[in-house]
Amino acid sequence: MKKNRAAADIVNDAGLKILVGFKGGQGLVQLTRKATKERIKADMNAPVPGTGGGVRPRIIWLAIGWLKGRGAKITKSAVREAASVILKMRIKSRAYIAAGWLFAAKDLFEKSPGKHKFTRLKPRNIPTVETGTAATSFAVPAIPGRTTLTLVNTSRGGGTVGMEYAQQAINNATADIQVYIDREAGKQFARELFRTLKIT
Repeated sequence: MKKNRAAADIVNDAGLKILVGFKGGQGLVQLTRKATKERIKADMNAPVPGTGGGVRPRIIWLAIGWLKGRGAKITKSAVREAASVILKMRIKSRAYIAAGWLFAAKDLFEKSPGKHKFTRLKPRNIPTVETGTAATSFAVPAIPGRTTLTLVNTSRGGGTVGMEYAQQAINNATADIQVYIDREAGKQFARELFRTLKIT
């Protein structure tokens, strides 16, 4: 049971690091907030292949999908107008999406069974305004016997734009957690070594 508890605590701690970052790396809150207009534009203009073939800027595919979803006629001017609207929404949505990740962090911190000692969610970072779609963001923490953590950002754009920096945040947290695991494994090895060591 103790090992299961420790595993769940490590997973939940990793979740908090992914969300709010830590001393050695940024989390989703910071990465989303710091996304510059230039970075967003560059990402939106990056050429990507479409499902039906052909390569176009990502924002063009998004605009076409947006028009199709509304049953609108796809013309050059309509695509151009839709792309402009989508780009403005992406740039404007950074703060809302970051708030969604912050609410998810608050929920995870409050629900975590171990109240882990590794990552602290500072009081000044805890959202106090419980309104808007971002405020319903939540977490399903890992528990002993089920070491799966779920983080949900319900802010508008949370499931699309909000996921663009997820892998970077996961990589940052993974590297930090691995250092901890390696350090603890080293301690365990040392304990076993001294337990079996005999000096004659």
